[in-house]
Amino acid sequence: MNKEPEKKIEAMLSDMKTRAPGFNIDDYDAAYMRVNDAAGKIGTQEAHSVFYKIASKFAHPTALLLAMEGSSIMRNTQGLGMRNMQDSIFEIGVKLADKCLTELEEIVKS
Repeated sequence: MNKEPEKKIEAMLSDMKTRAPGFNIDDYDAAYMRVNDAAGKIGTQEAHSVFYKIASKFAHPTALLLAMEGSSIMRNTQGLGMRNMQDSIFEIGVKLADKCLTELEEIVKS
């Protein structure tokens, strides 16, 4: 069995653990906090809950497909719901990517 992927992951985790103190992470091995709890801790729980409701649909692709098909049927326009959903997903992705890059830029500057 090829153990190369496991070795790479182990090396990446070791590197992250070594770098953690530079990012003010004192207890690298601490248990993970639920994302919703972390959002509440930093004051963004309401926004997280709204986005989570949308993003969770990606964990259930069948439900997402049914919702998109239902949307196009209700509008009596073949594929319109699908195209609108794709546009929305793209827009959300672009905004999130921009936010991530902005945050990374601020971290690098400081």
